[in-house]
Amino acid sequence: MLGPHEVLSETALLIEHLQARSYLTSDHYTNNINLEGRLPEDRSRLPEQIRSGLKRSESDFRPFFIGDA
Repeated sequence: MLGPHEVLSETALLIEHLQARSYLTSDHYTNNINLEGRLPEDRSRLPEQIRSGLKRSESDFRPFFIGDA
């Protein structure tokens, strides 16, 4: 499984390269940061939020496993 920074980096790549009109909502408790916006209108704002998340230590994010394992 990917770590928090890897997930955020892949999300940034998706936002950068997606060539469709879409609405992005990433607000589930298992996501590392909440993102919400319209593409292509918010294509410049969303990566800024991701870069902010990438500055955080991976230990600041939710535990790798959630629930009873």
